[in-house]
Amino acid sequence: MIKYLAESDRFKVISICENVYLKDKSKSRNLVDYEKGDLFIASHYGDPTSAIIMHSDRFIVVGGCGLTIFDNLTQGSIDLLDDPNDITWVKAIYQDQLDNQLFEFCFVAYFQNDHLRVYKMNLESMKIEMTK
Repeated sequence: MIKYLAESDRFKVISICENVYLKDKSKSRNLVDYEKGDLFIASHYGDPTSAIIMHSDRFIVVGGCGLTIFDNLTQGSIDLLDDPNDITWVKAIYQDQLDNQLFEFCFVAYFQNDHLRVYKMNLESMKIEMTK
């Protein structure tokens, strides 16, 4: 089953089970289904829960079992918070008007004792902070 995680004017992020793909809408013949030309960007144990396409379309962030940050410019990605002995389960990813729209986003994840917390991440510094 296809799950739609995020969309911008140019791109669409979809998942099929644990695999996440980036669809370039300008090259796509079918915007509602997987195609061979869709770019694999991540795999998340337990299926991804959310994603965001940053304002410039450069970074795509996927959440679920940790975070995957995919750089659309370099086509590279990094996985964070997914160590099997210390997994951070991400439930949602978003940006608000206080975030730097090119490099900052917030995410909601389980903290101690299964309580949800909001975190802010800056992709320039790669720092993650708990919000107050």
